[in-house]
Amino acid sequence: MELALSSPPPLAGKTVAVVGGGVGGLVAAGLLARQGAAVTVLEQRPVAGGRLGEHRLGPAGEWRFDSGPSLLLMPEVYRETFELLGDPEPLEMSPVAAPFYHVFFGDDPAGTAPIQLDPARRREEFAAAIERLEGWPGDSMERFDAYMAAATAALDGGWPLAIEERWGVKTV
Repeated sequence: MELALSSPPPLAGKTVAVVGGGVGGLVAAGLLARQGAAVTVLEQRPVAGGRLGEHRLGPAGEWRFDSGPSLLLMPEVYRETFELLGDPEPLEMSPVAAPFYHVFFGDDPAGTAPIQLDPARRREEFAAAIERLEGWPGDSMERFDAYMAAATAALDGGWPLAIEERWGVKTV
């Protein structure tokens, strides 16, 4: 897939401001620039990246929290996007080893292991941790499964419009 550009580029001489330096804003800015626009990205935070960023807490910033690596669960979308942006190198992505999360709670008894949230591979341990934390034994996994079904339906419903639609970008 390649971005179709005419000579001169269709947006040559135009100035565009993109509000937000998250993934969507950066991709929009890149596609507009490829079509010849002079682009300025306006971002409220000190660094761009949005949900692909990180937060650091603690007295010296020693506690690091990724703020949305779940976006990386769509490698084909990223490969196509980098291709549209003209990146000649193929994007290589490797799966992350499970568990995806280690969660520590201040009220856990001293010396206990962190809660490893990995419902796909460690379902029984995940259910026990959720029930212990929620204090509602018995139906936590059913409620979690219902939430995941609703989230999957929302993703499936929004995928064609929010992910696949190119919004006027012509590809060849």
